[in-house]
Amino acid sequence: MEKKKSLSERKREAILNAAVSVFQEFGFQGASMDRIAERAEVSKRTVYNHFTSKEALFIEITDQMWRKAMDATKFPYQSDAPLAPQLTAIAEQELELLGSEGYIGMARMVLAEYMLSPDLARQAMRKMQENEGGTKRWLKAAMADKRIIKVDPEFAATQFMSLIKAFSFWPQVVGHAPNPTQAERREIVAAAVEMFLGRYVIKKES
Repeated sequence: MEKKKSLSERKREAILNAAVSVFQEFGFQGASMDRIAERAEVSKRTVYNHFTSKEALFIEITDQMWRKAMDATKFPYQSDAPLAPQLTAIAEQELELLGSEGYIGMARMVLAEYMLSPDLARQAMRKMQENEGGTKRWLKAAMADKRIIKVDPEFAATQFMSLIKAFSFWPQVVGHAPNPTQAERREIVAAAVEMFLGRYVIKKES
């Protein structure tokens, strides 16, 4: 049974949701704590009780995005199973996240702010380097099991995800393209898995 949220937790969640909406509509520079408080239907003082500044709100939102990205690629390596279905599951989980409601809009807003604020971008890059995503962990396990050639797991994980995002993420962020259809998603995943294993697998997988 899910634990009931306290009033403070519900207000914090409302503030975060309002901040995402306001940042998307006005951009980080055009957003204000007054607008966020109004949209969250709380007082400005309540907003400041939870978040000391607009920057703190932005950082929390980007942290949530990062945690979702980390969770999306969690998949336990299975030594007794073929590699292709395992990589397919990881890719499908990533596509599920990219297609979730509001994610592309949030990503577009965050990336636009990174373009304007190199310091925030550097902080984000450091966080990415310090945290180990699910794809990287899976690859390290497959390498240790001598089924994937020895390679920098960070490089290989980024390469695999790039094969997915090139068709399902960047076109939506940059060109406002529609979310891929189910048939397109299957094709994207199948091609990415085939290309990746064709480069890195040690022995033929059945």
